[in-house]
Amino acid sequence: MIIDVEGKSVYAEAGGAGHASHCVMFLHGAGMDHSIWSTFGSALDARRFQWLAPDYPGHGQSEGPALGRVEDLSVWLHGLINSLGLKEVSLVGHSMGGLLAMEYASIHPGLLRGVSLIASGLATPVNPALLEMARTEPLRAAELVVKWSFAGGDNSRNSSLATRVMSTNAASVLAIDLKACDDYQNGKNAAAAVNCPAQVILGELDRMVPSEAGTKLSGQLQESELQVVAGSGHMVPLENPTECRSLLENFLGRHSAEGSI
Repeated sequence: MIIDVEGKSVYAEAGGAGHASHCVMFLHGAGMDHSIWSTFGSALDARRFQWLAPDYPGHGQSEGPALGRVEDLSVWLHGLINSLGLKEVSLVGHSMGGLLAMEYASIHPGLLRGVSLIASGLATPVNPALLEMARTEPLRAAELVVKWSFAGGDNSRNSSLATRVMSTNAASVLAIDLKACDDYQNGKNAAAAVNCPAQVILGELDRMVPSEAGTKLSGQLQESELQVVAGSGHMVPLENPTECRSLLENFLGRHSAEGSI
């Protein structure tokens, strides 16, 4: 579907037939788009959830330009939610999407029933060499990010999906996103201000956001459940989708508009 947000077109996959005003919003990570959540939305279709997986500005099929600050993405997200007339939202964010969900939740607590932060920390520092490579050699940078994001095993199909998405986006998008992650400094304050139920899902073998960073994030949240997916790297939704979906569905069910799945 196409949504107009302050005169710009935003593309989103959507589905479900849940409570009209309560929506589960999936937020993708750096250099990615809505397709990372393709199996998650379909799994919720048979349950009492309305769901939406948007492409950020300049990503996927959404009109640009890409936004260079997590704080600016939070303003954009609020415009999207207002355009849809939503009154209650549950946010599910992966990596950079987790930073966005946390920032948004700290500013608009009254709108949220819960936040799920996957492979996220209070901050996401990026190696300066990778930042420069993303600017000058974006395809090579994308390949390295994907290589580091999967723990191992037979991930050929899903790692290929991640590489394809990053290479399909405009060449500048990955560099913009990584810089936004590296620049974000409000994580500790944002986490402390989140007053809705929170879930932190970590990959045991994550090299991008080590489990120690995710554990520290969970400790800063007022009401948090911490879950670690054994054997998973940074791309938990792609590498271990079945377990990740199960953890999300359980949490969302307990904090949905109806109180259960």
